[in-house]
Amino acid sequence: MEDLKPILFKSPQEQGFPFIIWTTKLVIQLIEQLYNVSYKPLQVRRILHRLGLSCQKPRPSHRKANKQLQEEFKKTSNNKLNHLLTMDTQSYFWTKASSTISHIRLVSCW
Repeated sequence: MEDLKPILFKSPQEQGFPFIIWTTKLVIQLIEQLYNVSYKPLQVRRILHRLGLSCQKPRPSHRKANKQLQEEFKKTSNNKLNHLLTMDTQSYFWTKASSTISHIRLVSCW
């Protein structure tokens, strides 16, 4: 199975599959083609883990996203929001516990 790793570093399209990314089901099909052995999805995930590979989910980005502004925000937002970490995050409000006003209690929420 060690010779499976270099194959998985290439795209599925290079291996003749009409897909962009590798999925567990796709790797199952590849293993069946190469080794004539059938595995269940959990077994394939364990094999991939032993090979040092991990399951990763592609994160789409908006087509109109401005990458430069996003990076700038990441750099400046930490400085601007650090003061929130030092603040008391508990806020208090009054809530009515029953229909009579004499039974009002203070509740803490955060």
